[in-house]
Amino acid sequence: MDFGFAYLADRPEAVPQIARWWFDEWGHLRPGHSVEALASWVRDHLSRDQLPIHIVAILDNRIVGAAALKLHELFDLYPDKNHWLGSVFVAPDFRGRGIASALAMKVVEIANSRGIQSLHLQTLRLDGGLYAKLGWEALEQINHEGQDLLVMVKQLEGRQTRALN
Repeated sequence: MDFGFAYLADRPEAVPQIARWWFDEWGHLRPGHSVEALASWVRDHLSRDQLPIHIVAILDNRIVGAAALKLHELFDLYPDKNHWLGSVFVAPDFRGRGIASALAMKVVEIANSRGIQSLHLQTLRLDGGLYAKLGWEALEQINHEGQDLLVMVKQLEGRQTRALN
């Protein structure tokens, strides 16, 4: 499978599709929000340098997935855990091809290149799913806003390099 990556900041035409994916997948967790509001927020936070940093997976010049390096998910519970992998999504027609794993590892690479020492995530998969297979360690299982979640961590080398060319 030959797919590549780009910063969403370099592919802003993909924002409406990605906002739709994210809203359809997780919008029910934020009643009162809309796909338009999410798309507007993402447009206002397109960056290659400032967090959040959104990346996309590209296959045959089509955007097939996305992920983000974020600041402070679950801040009310973990104010000391600054850096998070989040919003990992692959279009249904492209699942099972390793794209989600590759997106997660690309975010790890970007975090590492920025000197980040540890990266956290939250998942509904209480066994860790693909993240456990990628070497993430379970921190704890929690219930947050009625959702059972597993919070995980990956320790990084935190060396400064360039992540995407």
